[in-house]
Amino acid sequence: IENRAGAVILCDHSFIGSHKYETDFPVTQLDEQISLLQKNGFRFISFEEFIAGKRSGSRNVLITIDDGNVSAFFAYRTVLKKAGIRPLFAIYPSAVGKRSYAMNWEQIRELSVDGCTIASHGFSHQRMDDAAMLANPAMIEREIRVSKRIIEDNTEKTVEAFVYPFGAHGRGI
Repeated sequence: IENRAGAVILCDHSFIGSHKYETDFPVTQLDEQISLLQKNGFRFISFEEFIAGKRSGSRNVLITIDDGNVSAFFAYRTVLKKAGIRPLFAIYPSAVGKRSYAMNWEQIRELSVDGCTIASHGFSHQRMDDAAMLANPAMIEREIRVSKRIIEDNTEKTVEAFVYPFGAHGRGI
């Protein structure tokens, strides 16, 4: 959870409910959270609204969902879409359609057509911090450029956002 300029940014990952990961919880819990936030006067905004400064007061929420887990697609269809919420999905293309846990390009295109933002999350979800930049700047450049190109080729939309894997960030990137 991060509060930036009148908006809270919630970052989720998966909605399996297995409790295997700290960032995973069931879709029913997501539905309860959305209802609770709405009942308490929070307004959900899209990435485009966030960037454009289209916020009302201090109770704005932007939902981001990292990694492209297929459970996130189903959470969108069953909870978020019904609530009119268009989250930002941070995708790393090396897993798309190749890993059992990952969405496929058809699902990602559906999200994009529905108005969700598809962001780059690197090509293969590598750590990208200052140490990585110093150790292997070519890897960082490849992760960013290749991911952007593949997502744009598959969604036919310009990728305008990048989400650092592992929440890392670097001053030199």
